[in-house]
Amino acid sequence: MSNHTPGPWRLLANQGVVGADGLPIATAPGHPAADFRRPPDERIANARLIAAAPDLYEALQKIDTIEGCTGGAEVLISEFKHIARTALAKAEGSTT
Repeated sequence: MSNHTPGPWRLLANQGVVGADGLPIATAPGHPAADFRRPPDERIANARLIAAAPDLYEALQKIDTIEGCTGGAEVLISEFKHIARTALAKAEGSTT
């Protein structure tokens, strides 16, 4: 996925998420209207990445489970791969 705003992204209180260039990526509730200076395809890619954040978080949480596993790691690894692939597909806007 290369269309999203490059990192690092920062969370600013009462503003939302901004890119390294300081332009908004996602605005906080109550913040003035979203900044539309970013190209539409970049805004869509950013929205997909934000929407996939919980899935990406879940996949990353599985790493500790896999590392601490002494038996049956194949099942955990398979589950991790499924969660990670689903999260990436969501972030990339894929339906598969």
